[in-house]
Amino acid sequence: MDEENPQQETIVKCSECGSRDLLRDEDKGEVCCSDCGLVLIENEIDLGAEWRVFSSDQSDEKSRTGAPMTNMIHDRGLSTDIDWQNKDYSGKAISSRNRSQL
Repeated sequence: MDEENPQQETIVKCSECGSRDLLRDEDKGEVCCSDCGLVLIENEIDLGAEWRVFSSDQSDEKSRTGAPMTNMIHDRGLSTDIDWQNKDYSGKAISSRNRSQL
């Protein structure tokens, strides 16, 4: 197991050929053997922090994409804020049907 992320298993060698030459493709979420091509892990989830930077000027002022999750709140802190005018992110009015589901 990985010390930083106890839920992710750390694979050190290929189960097919025994090679320790493994490649991690973070874009695809895969770990592959460089020698035989076997995909050892697929659809791996990156549980690291996600930062949003829109220009080089902001690189020193990184901000989180949301509040941290917590088990102390019923929705784990993943709430949605609705404007008091009942408008969505683009300024369009939210229908009464959709408002009733919020």
